[in-house]
Amino acid sequence: PTVLRHYGFGNVAGQVSIGGVPLSGVNWSDGIITGTVPGGAATGQLTVTTAAGESAPGGVTVTVGPLPSRMSVIPVLPSADPLATPIQDAIDIARPQDIIMLAPGTYNEMVLMYKPVRLQGSGAGTVISAIKAPGEKLAAWRSAVEALYNQGAYDLLPSQEAGFTIADEPDALFTEEGAGIIVLGKQGNAPGTFGRHASRIDGLSITGADHSGGIVVNGYADNLQMSNNRIYGNHGIYGGGIRVGHPFLTVDNLEYQDGFNDNITIRNNLIAQNGAGLGAGGGVSLYHGTDGYTVAENYICGNFTMGEGGGIGHYGLSGGIQGNSVNAGVIADNTIIFNQSFNQGVPV
Repeated sequence: PTVLRHYGFGNVAGQVSIGGVPLSGVNWSDGIITGTVPGGAATGQLTVTTAAGESAPGGVTVTVGPLPSRMSVIPVLPSADPLATPIQDAIDIARPQDIIMLAPGTYNEMVLMYKPVRLQGSGAGTVISAIKAPGEKLAAWRSAVEALYNQGAYDLLPSQEAGFTIADEPDALFTEEGAGIIVLGKQGNAPGTFGRHASRIDGLSITGADHSGGIVVNGYADNLQMSNNRIYGNHGIYGGGIRVGHPFLTVDNLEYQDGFNDNITIRNNLIAQNGAGLGAGGGVSLYHGTDGYTVAENYICGNFTMGEGGGIGHYGLSGGIQGNSVNAGVIADNTIIFNQSFNQGVPV
C-alpha cells in the first residue's frame, strides 16, 4: 500500500517479438500494443520489452499458423456454475496436439490432463482455481480419475496403488489429489502418448490447491512444456508449485520408482508463495526419472517447504537420456529469491 507501482507499458515505444522475431507495424501506447506477425515467424514466446529494457517474467506462447489438418483449436469460456468443468470437457473431446484456447476468466476446476494437448491461456487473467468448494467438487474429481483409469486413458506407475474405493482417503493418487492440473500419461511411445505428440501448459494462473500443488506431473509425460504460468498460493505434500514425479514410491522396497518424465521444460513461469510439507522444493520439485529436464528463466520467489530446497529441489536420480550425462538436467538463468526451508525437528 505504500509503494507506487506502474503497470503500463510506458509511453515510449520498446520492442515486441515472437520467438525473437520483431513484430512489424507496432503501435505502442501505455495501455495497449498492437502489431503484425511478420511472414516467416514461427510459434514462440511473446516478449514485450520496454524502452527501459525491462521485460516481465512470463507472457504467452503465440501459435503461428496455418495448423496441420490433424490439429484443431478448441475455444473454451469460463462458467458461473461452480461445478462446471469447461476445460475438462474440452480435453475429453480433444485429439493429441489440439490447442485448447482458454479465454480470460476464472475456471473453478481441478484439471485432469490425460492427453498430450496444448492448454493455452490468455495470460495472468486466465485463472484456474483449485479450491475444493463446494464439497461435491472433490467427489467428482475422484470419480473422474477412477472412470478414466478404468477406460485405460492413463497408466499409473508400477508402484502406485489402484485403490479407488475407499470413500474418505482412496489409495490411488492420494498425495496428488486435487492439483490445479495433474498430468497423467500412458506408458510407451504409441500414437496418443506424450512421447509422440507436443504438449504444453502455457499462459495460465493456477492457485488454490491445498493438498498436492499447482501442477503435478504424475508419470509418462515426456516432452511436456510448462511455460508462462503464474503459479501462486498452492500447497502440496511433496511440492507446492510445480512437481514432476514422486519422491518416495519404491519398487519392491529396493529402489525408488522412475517417473518416466523425460525432456520436461519449465520456462518463463512466475512461481511464488507456494508451500510444501515434505520432499524437496517449495516452488519446483524434480523427482526420480525427470531425465534431461530444463528449468530456465523462471521467477521463483517466496516459496516455503518443511522439507529440503525452498525454491527448487532435485531429489533422486534424474540423469541424461539413454545414459548420456551431457543431456542431464539444466537449471539456468532463473531468479530464485526469498524462499525458505525450515522444520524445527529436522536438520534441513
